[in-house]
Amino acid sequence: VQYDAATALNNNNNNSPTMDNKATTTAAAASSSLVQCDDVIYRLIDRAKEIFGTYLPPIPITVVHGSAKVQAIYPVDNNQTTVAGCMVQHGTLYHPSKKKDEENMLYRVIRADGEKTVVTENSTCQSLRRLKETVDSVRRGEECGIVLNDQYSNYQLDDIIECFTIEMKHVTLK
Repeated sequence: VQYDAATALNNNNNNSPTMDNKATTTAAAASSSLVQCDDVIYRLIDRAKEIFGTYLPPIPITVVHGSAKVQAIYPVDNNQTTVAGCMVQHGTLYHPSKKKDEENMLYRVIRADGEKTVVTENSTCQSLRRLKETVDSVRRGEECGIVLNDQYSNYQLDDIIECFTIEMKHVTLK
């Protein structure tokens, strides 16, 4: 938002200032400026905040889709792979499938040993099963087996496995 001397303010019949369209267009084009007009200063300030916010870099926001509690640990394939037998406590766990919105599903294991400690983060799901059947999602209250891609095998009972995505959000000025 820029004020140029070539932009003239005129008073109309109700004494509220408005910009002369020809002068505004000429001044904005000459200086490649964005010109905003409004009769209420608060709306103009809100628009300025929106515009300035687009110039700030987006920030990563973690969105947790679901969490499950490890209730059993099953070694399979001659102890080369460990399956965490879980009960989904909150939300939904997703297996990355061909759906575009589920491609960036990440997992982390949180250990509640007095404090909540993240044991492994940014893992992906290699296998998500319910009753030996591969599934795309498991909802709250359902049991499932999870194998993470990084071959994490150090599960402990009562560990929490979270399914999350990282979304980039634009900053809004206050």
